[in-house]
Amino acid sequence: AAFAVSRLTRHSGQPLRVLLLDEDWTQTLHIAHALADLGCRVDILTSAPSHECVPFQAGRVHQRPGPPVRGTAYVEFLDQLIAREGYDVVYPQTEAIMWHLWDAPLDWADVVFPPTNAHQRRLLRDKRAMSEFLEPFGVRIPRIVTAECADAVRRGVRELGTPVVVKGIETEGGGIGVRIVADEAAALTAVEE
Repeated sequence: AAFAVSRLTRHSGQPLRVLLLDEDWTQTLHIAHALADLGCRVDILTSAPSHECVPFQAGRVHQRPGPPVRGTAYVEFLDQLIAREGYDVVYPQTEAIMWHLWDAPLDWADVVFPPTNAHQRRLLRDKRAMSEFLEPFGVRIPRIVTAECADAVRRGVRELGTPVVVKGIETEGGGIGVRIVADEAAALTAVEE
């Protein structure tokens, strides 16, 4: 704990300023409070598409609403917020936010956690490529059948059996683009969706 606390302070001894970016995910609050318990000052910028985020403060954790992630206003809002607040670390909590920031020109890219290179970004954007990369390291990967057309979906259901998970290769996480289906007809419908 002493090592962690020493790493979570600025050279000046002031608390590390952390900005967590999320889309109203419960685990973000757990991460924020754990960082605050280690002495950090933590702000959460929540872009919740389905409902309004109510600003709140609990000790060293502050949460506030932000614009939708999938627009130019999001990065512009972050540019202004980060310039004003001087965050030491900006930590995107969802794949959608990470991908949006990777595609935007950022003056503050050096404070985004975790830092990534082009190869890592390619793997993180493509679940199948990530699986193929990890398999030689002993990570058990479920059998995968590429479903590029209806015949491939039918073949995949026959090979894998049911129930089967139908999952988009390039989805934004959080269960988006994932269906568990009981039969071939449901698999075809899920792929179509």
